[in-house]
Amino acid sequence: MNSTHQKTHEPDAMGKLYVYMVSFVAAIGGFLFGYDLVIVTGAMIFLKDEFHLNSAQVGFATSCAVIGCMVGPFAGGWLCDKVGRKRTLIFCGVLFAISAIGTALPQTMLQFYIFRIIGGMGIGLASVASPMYIAEISPPRVRGRMVLMFQLAVVVGC
Repeated sequence: MNSTHQKTHEPDAMGKLYVYMVSFVAAIGGFLFGYDLVIVTGAMIFLKDEFHLNSAQVGFATSCAVIGCMVGPFAGGWLCDKVGRKRTLIFCGVLFAISAIGTALPQTMLQFYIFRIIGGMGIGLASVASPMYIAEISPPRVRGRMVLMFQLAVVVGC
């Protein structure tokens, strides 16, 4: 074999398992994308009664996470370049946690709206960072399969 020909590095069995597991965890961001946007409809019955909401307020409460989802990707590319994909995903997890706690215990509808928007930002960031991180850690031979996990997770979450 020619000495200038370099073999591509194939991970061993443990390396492959690591890539699959990390890709699966990163793909959960896709699942949350679909799940968070849909699950709020079940909470609307209780919110409507608790806060005496009219139709416009119910509509905004349902869709305000989309505002954050629109902001998240704009910041996502910059944040991934500045701090890296892994740290961006950790930040997404923090945003999801803050949103979950805040939307579970709101004192006013304004608080609910704000925490839903924060959750939407986490979703938007994850929609950028998750597939990038999965592609970054995956060997070229299985990269498409691994990124497909993210897309499948979005669909399953809905």
